[in-house]
Amino acid sequence: MLTHADLFCGMGGFSYGLGEAFPIKCVYACDNNEAARRIYEHLHGVRPVGSLEDTWKDIPDGVDILTAGFPCQPYSHAGWKKGLEDYKRALSPMIAMVRAITIKQPKIIILENVPTFLNFKKFEQAREYLFSSLTMAGYLFEPFVASPHTHANLAQNRPRMFIVGTKDTVISPPPQVPLTDCIRNHLIDDYDWLRMRFLRPKSVNESKLIRHILDCNEEPMEFVYRRMYDDLRKVSVDGVIPTLTCHACMTNTKDMLAVKERNDLFRILSVEELLSLQGFDYSWVNHDVYEKVLCVKDHSSNPLRIRVGNSVSPPVVTAVANQIKDYMNDK
Repeated sequence: MLTHADLFCGMGGFSYGLGEAFPIKCVYACDNNEAARRIYEHLHGVRPVGSLEDTWKDIPDGVDILTAGFPCQPYSHAGWKKGLEDYKRALSPMIAMVRAITIKQPKIIILENVPTFLNFKKFEQAREYLFSSLTMAGYLFEPFVASPHTHANLAQNRPRMFIVGTKDTVISPPPQVPLTDCIRNHLIDDYDWLRMRFLRPKSVNESKLIRHILDCNEEPMEFVYRRMYDDLRKVSVDGVIPTLTCHACMTNTKDMLAVKERNDLFRILSVEELLSLQGFDYSWVNHDVYEKVLCVKDHSSNPLRIRVGNSVSPPVVTAVANQIKDYMNDK
């Protein structure tokens, strides 16, 4: 069984995706976020430690695969785009990641981030530092961009940069595949409209109206959603959803995504639907997860929604892992 070190692990998109390709055991995981650590432990049976900067020495030497979806906020269009000027979110984590790779010498590395890391002029210093450090550490690699809708037949447009490094071969990108999937395939037929009660209304008067409709059911529920979602981004259920950023997944931001369902009405996606569009199984989501794992009392849990938006898409990881499997078989 292969061993895996999961840096900046989030809710475990890399562990989930790699596990679909070959038997693998996580021997180290880290993340700064407590909600992410709780979800990861619940899903994968491993309790991640805190910051990489404080714990990288605990990574076993020569682990088979090291993955790192290093923080994207400093490089993302949805973030601050400060690059290495952001010491806390960019420079410090990258130095720790490079140190861990250089000293611990994993056999294979898989790094992931937003594609702007590759082509934004302001990030040239970060690219040079990372690429030269990996080369000096003995790795061969050629960065590429892959997305769920082009490489995994999953209805999300989420291009991401991947760096797959080995000691003796440049791993080819996964092949593109035809897209037959659409948002409709991920919508839950028996969607519980009452679970929308947690949405934040636009005004006190609207709050009173919504509460009255939900509690007394004297008017059609659709009236609430028509009022509340007029200014949200709207997506056809027969199409591909834009990148599920953490803001798009949340329930109280202007970046929320609304799907057109029936009678020309729009609603946001449930946590289960977001997980499905990201490529995760969602059968584990239940009341106990919210109360005992996330320590919240209702399904509005933005902590879980944020983790979904921050995750790497497991089916794309699996596509990359299949290329690694071919490389291993050739050896």
